[in-house]
Amino acid sequence: NKYITLQGIRADSILNLDLRADSNNTPVLIVNGKKSIYQIVNKQWKNQVGTYQFIMSADSTNNTITIYGDINAVNCSGNTSITKALLANNPDLQVFNCSGTSIKSLNVSQNPKLMDIVIADCPFTTQSYNDMMCGICPKPANQAYAYIRPFRTNTNTTLDPCYQRFVEANVMNAMSKGWSVATIDEGVQSNFTSGIPYPCPVLDTT
Repeated sequence: NKYITLQGIRADSILNLDLRADSNNTPVLIVNGKKSIYQIVNKQWKNQVGTYQFIMSADSTNNTITIYGDINAVNCSGNTSITKALLANNPDLQVFNCSGTSIKSLNVSQNPKLMDIVIADCPFTTQSYNDMMCGICPKPANQAYAYIRPFRTNTNTTLDPCYQRFVEANVMNAMSKGWSVATIDEGVQSNFTSGIPYPCPVLDTT
């Protein structure tokens, strides 16, 4: 079964999600410890975070949820207590929006269909941007675009700490694989051809 995992969620809190599936009337199972709930997810966004709500267990040791099912897009934005997202077990994921969470890094190396990553207002460091862009898969051949969205708007970017950390990263490591940089608000493409050079580590495949 395909699934993704979100960690660090406060006990007894309400987790707000928007989900999109491969086909209409897709059953999706959300599990937190001994608690679970089925949701029916369709091909289109509901366009409202909080369409799918899950009340976390009161047990503070169960701070993880796992979302099982044929979903291709997840919006968990605004859930500030989420600290980590594990995406490797859903290779069909196309869109992941974790803006406004406490996620500090993202491994997307096992998501070859991913085409839109929204990470604005997340506490990424320049190193975690570099790690993500080194591991990112090439833009899917059947897609016209693939966007990384690390900040909300082109206005007053000099005041945006996310922007400052991002421009120090070697964005060319992602652009060389067909990815572009855009904002959330307008989807305006931005050009980032500078940054501090960061050679991607050579993976040991032996």
